[in-house]
Amino acid sequence: MVQKERTRQILGHMETLLFVAFYGLIFFEFSRALLREPSAPNAIYLFDQTLILCFLLFRRRAHLVTERPLDFVLAAAGTLLPMLAQPASGGSVIPPIFCTALMIVGLLIHLSAKLSLRRRFGVIPAARGVKSSGAYRLVRHPMYLGYMIVELGLFLDGPQLWNAAVFALHWMLFHYRMVAEERVLRLNPEYEAYCERTRYRLVPGLY
Repeated sequence: MVQKERTRQILGHMETLLFVAFYGLIFFEFSRALLREPSAPNAIYLFDQTLILCFLLFRRRAHLVTERPLDFVLAAAGTLLPMLAQPASGGSVIPPIFCTALMIVGLLIHLSAKLSLRRRFGVIPAARGVKSSGAYRLVRHPMYLGYMIVELGLFLDGPQLWNAAVFALHWMLFHYRMVAEERVLRLNPEYEAYCERTRYRLVPGLY
């Protein structure tokens, strides 16, 4: 039991250190781009990643964490991947105002989910309590939906092959993370009851 607790602590510290290191990279890239040319989508994306860092640093410690190494690796990768995105550099395929609006909507969705979770927010699949109110009344993973909308807005503001690859892989990992998280959470009977009430994972009526 002591060894498992120590392992959880080590994984938690590794998660935080990796996130801070990658955040430094994206902060440098996007700040430099914003100094060259102010851009609402780039500013929103940097703010978006800063929010995630803040919630991660002040999250509640989980009482039940996945013990599968692959879960840890892919969950961490799914969080770090967006920080490899490059700033949009113009050439928007739709009016820039719509890209900005799209990103704001996505940010509000996942911020709403984070505010519902508060310190339950985390990266590694873990049990930090069941939340079924707010955005979680509509879908089981509203935070991921918000992330996807934000990333779509940045991509449309200046399509790049690199960002397309980063976001496509990120969206693929979302599915794995949802399954991994639910595998841990379903050990709690309360979560099973929540799933019966809230059928869809990501988009109401679709998935």
